[in-house]
Amino acid sequence: MSVWEFLSGDVPGGAALLIGVLLGIWITGWLIYRMSPLLKLRRFLLAAGILSLMWISIYGYYWRKYPPKEEKNRIVIIPRLSDSFFSENNLSLYTAAQWFYWTLSEKVNLEKWLVSDPDWVLKIAIWDSLALPGYLEKVYRFYRADLAAEIHLSSAGKIVIQLKEKRTGGKQRHWSISPLYREILRVVDDVMGEVPNLRNNANRRFGIPWTAPERCWLNWAKLRLLRLRGKGNRPDQLKLQSHDCSDFAPLFLELAIAHLDSARILFHLGGYYQDHLAQAKAYLDAVPDSIFPHVRFRLLGEWAILFQNFSLAELYLKKSFHIWPDDDRLYIDLARLHPSRYTDLGFPGEASLYKQALRVNPGSPEARIAYADFLHAAQYYSKAEKVLLSLLRLFPGNYDVRFAYGRKLIQHRKLDAAENYFRKMVEEFSPEYWSELRFQIGVVSFYRGDLEGAEEIFTELARSGEAPNAYLYLAEIAEKKGARSQAITYLRRRIRLGLGPNDPYVREAAKKLRNLIREQNGGVKRP
Repeated sequence: MSVWEFLSGDVPGGAALLIGVLLGIWITGWLIYRMSPLLKLRRFLLAAGILSLMWISIYGYYWRKYPPKEEKNRIVIIPRLSDSFFSENNLSLYTAAQWFYWTLSEKVNLEKWLVSDPDWVLKIAIWDSLALPGYLEKVYRFYRADLAAEIHLSSAGKIVIQLKEKRTGGKQRHWSISPLYREILRVVDDVMGEVPNLRNNANRRFGIPWTAPERCWLNWAKLRLLRLRGKGNRPDQLKLQSHDCSDFAPLFLELAIAHLDSARILFHLGGYYQDHLAQAKAYLDAVPDSIFPHVRFRLLGEWAILFQNFSLAELYLKKSFHIWPDDDRLYIDLARLHPSRYTDLGFPGEASLYKQALRVNPGSPEARIAYADFLHAAQYYSKAEKVLLSLLRLFPGNYDVRFAYGRKLIQHRKLDAAENYFRKMVEEFSPEYWSELRFQIGVVSFYRGDLEGAEEIFTELARSGEAPNAYLYLAEIAEKKGARSQAITYLRRRIRLGLGPNDPYVREAAKKLRNLIREQNGGVKRP
């Protein structure tokens, strides 16, 4: 931890605020001293010194209340998967990595060590590159790893867990197998000895159902990998794939996550999300309290937030925090509450929660997007851009973060850069993303004034049924061209495609429609 980070702690504004106010006190006092004959040098020094001490005391009070978070030694677990992610080898490696993660987390001193979930790396890395030493070095450096556990298959087809540690020689840093961390190596040796027989071992913290059939674990692994790749998130798809393990609690959690994701999207779009909430709650109620309790309580907290019962959400999220504080998604959920509900956990505001999420998992796309949105709303535009780019420079394959950065380019009216950015994404990503990307290209054309190009894109998207908001832009284009009747037709189509009673775009379309009809009638309201 640097001196600057230590002085900043988690106080809003940090060391910059401390030094800025001190400079302001002394510069203001000096100007008054130079311009006023009434203020003697001794009085100037005394007054500035007293004010400085008062400010340092106030800052020190908040620094003690929100001190810097202690940096833990970090263990990064990396299963070397291939891009053929449905293969039996991938499913076995992923399951072994998760078992190793759970068992290691149970045994190490969590006040000193942070064990990273294998999902964290898999969500942002290129899987085929995980066998390349240079790429792995980049991953280790990004995650500030002290130890790395690489899980791969031997030539004989057996699962091998190889532990490496960071070593520094001169100015160079390299990774090698060396027993410097004797404490953790002893724990890892114990865990590695248990890996082949994990089903015979109890796990107190996570309550893992080891006795479940192997096909259920492999099915669970498949669903997890699908979710990591951004595919198969629809609840009906997940349900079809999990019908043969109807009493397997980890699968219930995956289904609950899928329904909560759908409910969250519909909630923000003003659609009917209550059915998804009910389904998620039913799956969560079917999971015993002893199985993955930190995940279950966090998901119940998300459910309560969408249900708009914030007192209940606070209760569930704090339960999750006290069981397992090294969960980046937990801090994103807490940030959706009022600050008065989480200041007792040592976080003074929303920004400190996003920083903690990124401290736990530097590669969290959700935390980076949420923090960038927060900074953008506070008009810290360059900082918001830096939060996204610091991940994309090293791991440019994450769709969500790249899409969020492209949207920021449009918001800043960097239209040429935005168009090139989204066209490049169309070339790099699979067809399932194309409609969303082409919609953004249409938005760029619209703002640039290329109405013909924008109309062509939005017409194609509207006919496909994949982008109902294309009708809003088509209505704007028709109005600009003087085709008021056509604009009215487009707005009525968007209203008919409403997602629910709170769909904000339906309200926008209805308001616009009333104005157009009034103008068409010569400004006279119909009786």
